[in-house]
Amino acid sequence: MFILTYFKDSISFTEDEQAKSFVARAHECFHSFNERIKPQVQRITQGPETKRELALKVYDRLLLACLVVLKICRFRPLPMAELFRIEDCLKIMANTLLSVLSGLGVTQVRKSYDDLSMPRCRERGLRDDSPVIHSWVVVMKTLEIARIPRASFWELAQATITPPQVLSSVDARDFEHSWEDLFSLLPLTEFNNLGVIIPGQRFDPASDGWIIPQKLLKRVFYLYQQNARQSPSFNNYCRALVGRCHYLVQQWGWRRSATVIGVVFDFFGSQNFAHLRNEEVYKSPRFLEELVRRPTLDIEPDDMCFHVFLKLVALSIQKLKGIGAVKDVRNLVARTIPNHNRQHLKEQNVLSRDLAALRNHHDLLGTLFWASPPEIRPPANLIERLVAPASSHKEACLINVRCWNQLARFVVASGEAVQSLKPFIQWRNMFFQQVLRQFDSVASVVQQQALSLAQDVTKSISDEVIQATISMNKAAVMDVLYACAAASLDVMRHTPDLEAATFALNTLQLQSIFKHFAVAPPALDWGVLQAALGTLDIFLSRIDGFKEAEENDALLLVDQDISRSFFSMARCVLSCRRSRAVSAMANLDKANCLEHIVTLSARMGARFMSAGVMRLSDMFQAGKYGLFDGPPYKLGLDQRRSLVLFISTLLGCGWDDFSDGDFSLSEVWALSLVKPREYLGYEMQLAQELHRQDKGLVPQTVEGLTVQADYGTSRDLFEYVISNMRRSIRDAGPSLQKVLMAESSRTLKLLMEQIKGDLATMSREASGHGSYVTFVQSIVSLIKTHGSDICAVDNFFLQISKEYSPSVQDPNLQVAGLISYGLRLREGDGRSSQQLFFLLFNNIKFAIINDKLREEVVMLRRGMKNPGIVDFVLGKMLPAIVRACFQSSAAFPLLDIYAEALRLVFAKKAAVHELGENDLPLVDVLTRAAVEGLFNVSRSSTALGGPQLHAVRQTMATLNMLWPSIYAVSASGIQSPVWKALSRTLGRLWEFVSTAETYLEHLLRTEDRTVEPARLCAGLGEAPFEEIRFDAEVRNFTENIVQDIEKSWIVTAQTISIQTPGINRRGAVSVQGTEIPPWDTKDMLKDIDGRIREWRWWWQRVYGVDCLVEQLESVVF
Repeated sequence: MFILTYFKDSISFTEDEQAKSFVARAHECFHSFNERIKPQVQRITQGPETKRELALKVYDRLLLACLVVLKICRFRPLPMAELFRIEDCLKIMANTLLSVLSGLGVTQVRKSYDDLSMPRCRERGLRDDSPVIHSWVVVMKTLEIARIPRASFWELAQATITPPQVLSSVDARDFEHSWEDLFSLLPLTEFNNLGVIIPGQRFDPASDGWIIPQKLLKRVFYLYQQNARQSPSFNNYCRALVGRCHYLVQQWGWRRSATVIGVVFDFFGSQNFAHLRNEEVYKSPRFLEELVRRPTLDIEPDDMCFHVFLKLVALSIQKLKGIGAVKDVRNLVARTIPNHNRQHLKEQNVLSRDLAALRNHHDLLGTLFWASPPEIRPPANLIERLVAPASSHKEACLINVRCWNQLARFVVASGEAVQSLKPFIQWRNMFFQQVLRQFDSVASVVQQQALSLAQDVTKSISDEVIQATISMNKAAVMDVLYACAAASLDVMRHTPDLEAATFALNTLQLQSIFKHFAVAPPALDWGVLQAALGTLDIFLSRIDGFKEAEENDALLLVDQDISRSFFSMARCVLSCRRSRAVSAMANLDKANCLEHIVTLSARMGARFMSAGVMRLSDMFQAGKYGLFDGPPYKLGLDQRRSLVLFISTLLGCGWDDFSDGDFSLSEVWALSLVKPREYLGYEMQLAQELHRQDKGLVPQTVEGLTVQADYGTSRDLFEYVISNMRRSIRDAGPSLQKVLMAESSRTLKLLMEQIKGDLATMSREASGHGSYVTFVQSIVSLIKTHGSDICAVDNFFLQISKEYSPSVQDPNLQVAGLISYGLRLREGDGRSSQQLFFLLFNNIKFAIINDKLREEVVMLRRGMKNPGIVDFVLGKMLPAIVRACFQSSAAFPLLDIYAEALRLVFAKKAAVHELGENDLPLVDVLTRAAVEGLFNVSRSSTALGGPQLHAVRQTMATLNMLWPSIYAVSASGIQSPVWKALSRTLGRLWEFVSTAETYLEHLLRTEDRTVEPARLCAGLGEAPFEEIRFDAEVRNFTENIVQDIEKSWIVTAQTISIQTPGINRRGAVSVQGTEIPPWDTKDMLKDIDGRIREWRWWWQRVYGVDCLVEQLESVVF
């Protein structure tokens, strides 16, 4: 300690000669002392602890004293020989101390680490009881400060950590002992010159000790090369060794790892970059697949030895870049670029191990490209030349494509497309075109090879074998083509902006693929087209998202380089019918492509039309932009299915001007709804778009509807369309009404013509024909119902043919016609009332002639689903019939039919048929007709016969059906004038009921069968009911019925028939008609009595008087 203090604090020189003399003397002393101690190293390490501690303390101070002398040499202008002698002396003394420390081992160091893990010891720090750690740190720091060339701590320590006996050993335990020494000493590097731990100092070490791992790795790899048939644990050990080097770079800041990387590179290079024996690897390391997302270079459990090596290389380059060591990076890249030449020909059998080696070769170059600065990267053509696509094996080509994908994706995602993508574009284009030429020439090459064989051999090869060979070879090349297209799609998907997307767009590749699909059937697989379409799709999306100037340039690029080949392909694919000869999967792939084609066509069309490049009509005719074979109404079923998607996409792109296309949006929508179910697909998508843009062609209920289109949905949507047509025409002014009428008429005529063609098509497919006919029947019925004023139904739909048959329930569309009149009546069309009356009356007459009263009831019931028909029957037709029945008893069949139809309508309700205040005038008219009829009966002097009694009971039965509705209205407390008027009429009827009930009881009790009208209707009195008035229509309808009965009806005791043209009254006995039932007066009187009692019960209930009565059947039929 005295010597060190003296050297450091006390000594001084006035002349250089004094310093030179001092340095010489100090060197002599240090050297002499060290020479005496060196032979005693073993005795010291094996001696008592006090002796060891003393030796360490002495050498600690001597090293520091020698360092002071070295400083004097460097600060004084002494001869270099003196400096070199002192440096050598310091190295020798450091080696001696290292020998002592090595002999003592690192056990005490590791024990100190364990102790320091406890808080108590850690707070106390290192004291005099840890001389070994002190000496290690002293020698580290002394050599660090001395900065003697090739004499860093690790360079001197390697001789003791990896002595010759270790480097010649075959025992892994010897190697592990050296690794243990290395990693045990690493934490000591975080001490600073004052002996204080500085966390993180290890990341900026003064020197590193790669020479130690280098020697250990060399020995292990040498043993592997001598005998590759090692146990599986040997592979794990090699992986662990490279992983330790990775750890040294990552966690201990040993950046300059070129020496170790060179050792590993040379080892794998000697193995042609194959994996270690028995390592099965079929993919690249994961970080190469994640280059666009700042991949982690941490070692993962499934990383093989070569993959760990790749991470070591990448991590080292990153660390060197971080400190600006460009020269070191350049040297490292140059050191690790392989110069191997490998080709795996397609005619040869290639082992998976060879393919893995080729993949490793690609991965190494890819890693260097990714990790290195742009100016130092290996050129892309180095990787490109690894595989010759025209002659290489399929798997080799796929490896090359995958590497291109990884790197090109990284280039565009990192914003370097403009600067760095060009060589990748050339690589991709050359590769794809060579593979495509190979695909096109497969058949001719196989044929030539077959012809080149000897004649006797050629005869033994059948055409089936040749075709199978061609198919197999094409499938192999197809896989490569698909990989190329998919790689381009993946790169486009990672482009951050339009500029990068424009550079990444492979127009040559897209043109080639589209041209192959412009011929039917295509030779390429649909997956290749799907990838190409995906690329174009993303590019159009990039155009949609950027500013106008760049957008116009990109759009011009699409128009000039892609649009012609694209639309040519699109026309061909759309024109191809579905084939049953191919697999379901192929048809599904084609359907997906077709959907994508139509969507892209619409998006491109919207863009081109907005830019003024083309018109909408260009897409519906032959030409550069032609997509469909003609206007919508001339297209086949397959193209019409796609048309719906096309229109929906156009609307979604903001284009809604269809005036140039010789069709309207409403026309296309209507035509799309009447297709066979097999050709429905995108109708709900279009419906949602129409609703979103508020076109008024779909109901509000379609919002958020996710059901698939079917016949039920299509019918409901078409009903809304045609009813909307009707409303638009009704509400329009005179001039606009003509235009709308013409447009709507054209639409319906085209629709019916289209249905006729579709029926002819579906008639050849028995499975779907029947259901489509049923659907068409409902559509034709809707046209008759809502569009009879717009366009007449085509006669085709009223006749039975091979393709179509009308509905059995309504072959002549009578019900639809009825509902049509009901709609017009509700709309206030005054002319329709008269027309409807004659329609109904003539229908009844034909029913009577043909004895089909039941069928007429069914028809009426179906027609009365429409509220307008119900109103007409209650307020017009039925009052006129009741009045006619009391004027001409032969009219009773009319009352029977309408009463029964009304009963069925009321019976279909789960609750009482509700009549609101607006319906009360209709009930009042019917009730007044009954009162008038009964009053007229009371004035008759002739006893009532069967027909008259039947009219009375049927009238009462009809009125009783209305009581539940009247009661429901009265329960609401209504006091309107309409209600008061109805109550007055019902009061007059109550007068009839009150006396008729007594008279009927008398008749039934006395067995008298003569019914006197005056006594039956005595309650009505002799004076007429002044308020019994009817509108002109009811009066005219009554007169027409009565006059027609008197003029044309033939009534006998057994039948009622009607005279028609060609039938003479004299021949009436032979005319078919309706049979008159036998009248039983007693039964009818009982029935009338019961119905009167029921009427009285309802009267008393509605007006506050309770009584008990048996409820009868509503009507007699």
